[in-house]
Amino acid sequence: MNATVADARLLVKDKEVTFTYRIGDGNGEAAKGFKLPAGTHKLHVTYVPHADNANAFLSGTKTVTLTVAKATLDIRIPAITGYVYGDPLPRVAASELTFGTKVGDNLTNGFVNGDDASIFNPANGGIQPVVAIVPID
Repeated sequence: MNATVADARLLVKDKEVTFTYRIGDGNGEAAKGFKLPAGTHKLHVTYVPHADNANAFLSGTKTVTLTVAKATLDIRIPAITGYVYGDPLPRVAASELTFGTKVGDNLTNGFVNGDDASIFNPANGGIQPVVAIVPID
């Protein structure tokens, strides 16, 4: 998780402030590097000014609710050539696929959260991608 400060006046050279992010409340797990699963979560932040600025800026906390949407896996199958109507459907190996994780309008390369092409292997509980053949006009 990453955040930015909208008011740059809070950062004074050599007297930087401290922001501490936690999952849930002020006693929750540290948010740095934490991957939230899909769903609704609370994020808590504590602000502490540099000791030299303690009289100018007050410490503070804030808890916000955020929603993490599930990513959509976008799979692209290469063009199939030489297929004759009535032939068995061609087999497509997972290595021939291009795929990415789609969040909103953004498409990343590859899988996320440790997934790999083995999700397509029925032996791993996966499902083979379906090949759809569209006739050329």
